[in-house]
Amino acid sequence: AYSASKRDSLAVDADSNGIPSPGDTLEYTIVVSNTGNQEVTNVAFADTPDANTALVVGSVTTTAGSVSSGNSGGDTSVGVAIGSLNGGTSATITFRVTINNPLPAGVTQIANQGTLSSAQLPTVVTDDPDTPASEDPTVTPITADPVLIAAKRDSLAVDADGNGTPSPGDTLLYQITIQNTGNQAATGVVFNDTPGANSALVVGSVTTSAGTVTSGNSAGHTSVAVNIGTIPGGGSVTVTF
Repeated sequence: AYSASKRDSLAVDADSNGIPSPGDTLEYTIVVSNTGNQEVTNVAFADTPDANTALVVGSVTTTAGSVSSGNSGGDTSVGVAIGSLNGGTSATITFRVTINNPLPAGVTQIANQGTLSSAQLPTVVTDDPDTPASEDPTVTPITADPVLIAAKRDSLAVDADGNGTPSPGDTLLYQITIQNTGNQAATGVVFNDTPGANSALVVGSVTTSAGTVTSGNSAGHTSVAVNIGTIPGGGSVTVTF
């Protein structure tokens, strides 16, 4: 019989917040054990990282056999040809992955599980020894949040009296830049704006670089509303009116 345990640890804390988060690097340690009393041959380990992570190419190590995938340019998965394991012996494999930055909305964990095969025994999957369940994936909770900020600039679009400064009868242009400076997508983003009492919205002047204008471009509208939707981490949207 053989088995494989798989533990995770925070190898590189890129944002120095002390917990796994987008942009950080995790290290997996897999211990492959022959718990029987006879030799097992052609033992091989394979692992494909979670879709929200990327393998750190060149990070794969093994105490037995050789690395067949993971240490060459373009590799996206891990393969180790362990070879033979005598009864009561073990081999240790390690590799690293970097958590994608930013993450899609709703992603709160990274899950990973490898497989172990041999000439004599059925294929088995890795087990997270930190949980009571058997043969379960190794799950890493991830902390990620969107952070929205908005900047609004004004400029003189139409200088009706030609005096070079904003004055009654002139038309102003507002430009609003909404940024997600966080490491996860923000969803359901909506922008609203009601012009000051001493100004009147120019109906039809509302534009947005993403989403849909829901108020401001039809007759009778007196305020601006834009259904922006999703802004990915690091992304921005510009609204003007």
